[in-house]
Formats: sequence, C-alpha cells, structure tokens
Amino acid sequence: MAKGKRTFQPNNRRRARKHGFRLRMRTRAGRAIISGRRTKGRAKLSA
Repeated sequence: MAKGKRTFQPNNRRRARKHGFRLRMRTRAGRAIISGRRTKGRAKLSA
C-alpha cells in the first residue's frame, strides 16, 4: 500500500505568522497564553 505524502512542509515565516509572539499579543486570549507560559517558566514563550 502506498502512503500519502508528508503533510508537514516546514516554513518559518508561516510558523511565526500563525503561532508567533506578535500574533499572541494581539488578542486577550493570546496574552493569557503568553502569561501562563511565563508563570510556568517556559524557555520558549511562542514560535
């Protein structure tokens, strides 16, 4: 049986635009995510 192609095609610009810090800071919910990650002590806050 043939498998399908790999669906993850890495792209740093798309990654940053969809999950980046500036996108998170735009909405109240996004800021809550960043805040939670700061509280937890995450080394990386966002993509």
